[in-house]
Amino acid sequence: MRVSVEPLLRHIQPALRGLIRDVRFTIAVVLTLGIGLGASIAALSAGYGVLIKPLPFRAAERIALVRAETTYAGTARPVRLSIGAERMATWNEGVSGVGTPAFYAMGVAALAVDGGSEILDTAIVSGQFFSVLDGPMITGRTLGPDVDALPAAVISARLAVRLFGSPGDALGKSLNLTSRIYSVVGVARGDFDFPTHRVDAWLPLGISRAVNPRCCDLQAIVRLGGGQSIERATEAARRAFLATDGESMRRGGLTVSLSSLPEDAAEPFRPALIVLMVAAGLLLLAACGNVVNLLLARNASREREFAIRRSLGASTRHLVMQLAVEGALLSFGAAMAGMVLTVGCGALMSQFAGSIVPRTDLVRVDGIAWAIALALSAIATIGTTLIPALRAARVSIVPGRAEVNGAGPFSGRRTQQAMCALQLGMAMTLLTGAAVLGRSLSALMNVDLGVSAARVATVSLNLSLGPRPMDAAVLDRVRAVIDALERVPGVDAVGVGTAIPPHLARMQVTLRRPDEAHDYRAAAVPATPGYFEALRMRLVRGDSSPPRTTTRHRPS
Repeated sequence: MRVSVEPLLRHIQPALRGLIRDVRFTIAVVLTLGIGLGASIAALSAGYGVLIKPLPFRAAERIALVRAETTYAGTARPVRLSIGAERMATWNEGVSGVGTPAFYAMGVAALAVDGGSEILDTAIVSGQFFSVLDGPMITGRTLGPDVDALPAAVISARLAVRLFGSPGDALGKSLNLTSRIYSVVGVARGDFDFPTHRVDAWLPLGISRAVNPRCCDLQAIVRLGGGQSIERATEAARRAFLATDGESMRRGGLTVSLSSLPEDAAEPFRPALIVLMVAAGLLLLAACGNVVNLLLARNASREREFAIRRSLGASTRHLVMQLAVEGALLSFGAAMAGMVLTVGCGALMSQFAGSIVPRTDLVRVDGIAWAIALALSAIATIGTTLIPALRAARVSIVPGRAEVNGAGPFSGRRTQQAMCALQLGMAMTLLTGAAVLGRSLSALMNVDLGVSAARVATVSLNLSLGPRPMDAAVLDRVRAVIDALERVPGVDAVGVGTAIPPHLARMQVTLRRPDEAHDYRAAAVPATPGYFEALRMRLVRGDSSPPRTTTRHRPS
């Protein structure tokens, strides 16, 4: 069966000539619809990438994370469930009936580079970590039980490219991490983003414990076996925790649960992304309504042209096809403009949201984005050309008269009024939502942090290389920096601390009031006396001297 393209060309060529002739109208429609399509494509691509796209781990839905909640002042809050390395055997035995457990801990290391060092986010992992996740590797091998006591490392693809030029060139190379030499045995693919997308190096737990016997407060993950459920695994995890630290659970307020890895990764960002996709959809609907009005107005000015065509024998089907082809060409041009906008939005998301929202660096113009663009363009073509094409095709041979009762100028005016009302409703919805979000953002930016940021300069001191941070030489180095800065003209106060508000410190302390049975955990910031003065930190009660409170320190 042969399909002739000549009828299609007969519609495309005059449509192109008309759109080129009326270039201002064409640009207005392409830009209007392109903005709506671009925002919708970007929002849907981000929603797919973060919420729907499968994680790069084999059978990720079978991987569960162990979580805990405790009750503070009657409110359940998530807390870190830390498992000491000495309790790993008990946990392995407790959950082995439902799956294979693995353990990890977040950390930082100082990477020695030419001219100094830089801080890397690292993960310290047990020998089963990579086999439980079974994630993608570019080259080399993973860290297994056989190298748990060796100074080996798996690094991220971005670190391999940055340091060695390519992932293949990284194998066998050495890294100086916190004054210790590690050999690179493997390179993980770019989308291997567990525990977080900021991790650049995975180090064996065995060698980390050999260097620091107090390492580490571990988190647990479990790959569920066949036929095992989250509920059954949760009961096993609770029994394992009772066997290792039953006192904390028996005191009340602490509960242990499991959640699947895909659900845990997407849940914090689902509400915001749904709002973003709904807003982008309303923007696209408003853009389509605007384009419908523009097409109706343009077709009204072409009534004489349509009447002449009808008098020369053009059928209703011919006119509808002609206008539909024009709408399709406009939608195609808008889709191209929208894809350009999508690329820009993806770059902005990667730059500004990449450190907060995971996997935004993977939101790019790929096959999914093109499929979304094609679907939205088809919907936009139908939505914007159907009503104008049908109305224009009903024109009479005599200009100014309708061929069908009820299709006269008053009916056309009612159609435009309905489109305007629809546009106004959606625009008001978007403006109201934008006003609420803007007000919330303004309130968030004006939150009183208890410190004054005016005329405050900060500098980062890297003390990871060389002696341990509490050694006398390091403390002398800190005091020398403080003395040098205090001598700078115009400096009123100098202080040193391990974190600056609102950033949380890595050190955690556990507190308990004498008359309560629950523990409280809070971030702790070791600081010098000038820290409060430099930040003009306001105390609501007491003074800056250490309070008389008994604490149990648990560095995280």
